[in-house]
Amino acid sequence: MASLIFEHLKKVYPNGFVSVDDVSLSIEDGEFVVFHGPSGCGKSTILRMIGGLEDITSGKIYARKCKVRELTYQQVKPFILKYHIQGTYASSINLGLFYKNRMVAVMTFNKSRFNKKYDYELIRYCTVANFTVIGGASKLFEYFRRNNAGSVITYADRRWSQGQLYRQIGFKEIHDADPNYFYFKDNSLQRKSRVQFQKHKLPRLLNYFDLKLSEYENMSANGWDRIWDVGNKVFIAE
Repeated sequence: MASLIFEHLKKVYPNGFVSVDDVSLSIEDGEFVVFHGPSGCGKSTILRMIGGLEDITSGKIYARKCKVRELTYQQVKPFILKYHIQGTYASSINLGLFYKNRMVAVMTFNKSRFNKKYDYELIRYCTVANFTVIGGASKLFEYFRRNNAGSVITYADRRWSQGQLYRQIGFKEIHDADPNYFYFKDNSLQRKSRVQFQKHKLPRLLNYFDLKLSEYENMSANGWDRIWDVGNKVFIAE
């Protein structure tokens, strides 16, 4: 078999029992290795995790040991909803990174939404919780570039990212976009995109609508208020 590397491997069962805790090992191709220890120390669990028969709770995964698969939006949607802080957004090109048939990272693309100067937009990238997928973003983006000609734009929300990942995989930062706003109602923690409430859409969305009022004035009259973010960093790859 090929060489095998695990770093900080951990396995915790649903009942809270920790079977394997912080195990790191490197096995070279052709090397003979014996696991020795008392019953219950985790030997069989480690072998089952290596064979893909047991899910790994946390650790490091190397992208060079993973395979890229082209998926549908419906196939990646549950993963993105679970692991991306901003939730999901419909996408036409959806790439999954798989380690022993387990999806560990997703990267999605669509035609550029806001700036038609660029061909594509990188919409979402996320990884499974509690894992560091080393080289995952690079492998997925390189696969996309090999199979899709054209420029790519993407955005880093400055509330939780400065876009370092994008720089690492070949994007260039071009500027900071202006702050954006969202709507919320009745102290709800759920925010709504301003795109949903463009003025021409309001007559069918609101109980009360006055054509003479602005978008915000109409929203305010119906109990909605605005909350602002701090803008995005904008990155391109040409």
